[in-house]
Amino acid sequence: FVSPDKMIAELLSDNQHIARDQRAAIKITDDNNDTPTSNILQDLLDGTERRIWFLFEVSRGGDNEM
Repeated sequence: FVSPDKMIAELLSDNQHIARDQRAAIKITDDNNDTPTSNILQDLLDGTERRIWFLFEVSRGGDNEM
């Protein structure tokens, strides 16, 4: 059993690692002038960064005042 808080923390950590690897892959494609692959990887990174933002906000517990 994994508590919801721990599950969110693990998902956040996993997505941060994925983003790091995606950035490294983008650098490799940029260094090799492979623009089409770099663009695909950038789109994937954008989705990963949105998940990171969402998971981070969820991990804060929703105690934001408006």
